[in-house]
Amino acid sequence: MTAARNRPFRFLAPWVMHEQFSPFVRTTWPQQGDWAENIPKFTKELVRWNRNVFGNINKRKEQVHRRLEDLNRKTTYTGSTIRLEQIRRELWVQLEEVLAQEEVMWLQKSRCNWYQHGDRNTRYFHSVANSRRRRNRIEALKLDSREWSYDSKVIMEMGTKFFESLYFEEPDTGNSIIFDVGYPMIDNVQLNNLGRQINNIEIKRALFDMSPLKAPGPDGLNPSFSKVNGMW
Repeated sequence: MTAARNRPFRFLAPWVMHEQFSPFVRTTWPQQGDWAENIPKFTKELVRWNRNVFGNINKRKEQVHRRLEDLNRKTTYTGSTIRLEQIRRELWVQLEEVLAQEEVMWLQKSRCNWYQHGDRNTRYFHSVANSRRRRNRIEALKLDSREWSYDSKVIMEMGTKFFESLYFEEPDTGNSIIFDVGYPMIDNVQLNNLGRQINNIEIKRALFDMSPLKAPGPDGLNPSFSKVNGMW
């Protein structure tokens, strides 16, 4: 079940490709406070930056296409000039940037790990992403009364109750489980290694081993955010 309202924040990978994104992060990310405190403030500013600076990828692509078409019509009637050719090159650079961002956006939504950069088969990624949405969307649920409900509010309440009961922990009865098999003993060196505090180098190594477009955690930020913006 997907809900348009109250949709959780999700980091968009194309943001890191924008030339103003890294400076925005450096000036917006709070210098004090821990990660949990900084995330809500930063994501609020990031949503505003997306709306005012990054903009809608599809609209930006249409605008560049229209400008190129207008430029082609103008050169047809007036002929080409050095200035017009310079504008054409700048527009082509902008179009390449927008297409690359669009490509990564649909890659992220489709979650295709075998994708190879440069194909630009955005129609395929669009269809895969929409297919995932249709497959993940719950249109109706059968109630305890054996009747089908199509009410989104009722469906969300039923889903919440189902998972609450699914992960409900039964109280400890005190009965221990006896296994007839033996397990190898952990020596003191291994035991101390398991109990020691994890350092930043290990955290960084684990983060950088992750695919940049892997599903984000509860804060909505996927690994590409920390990798690209030097959060370490």
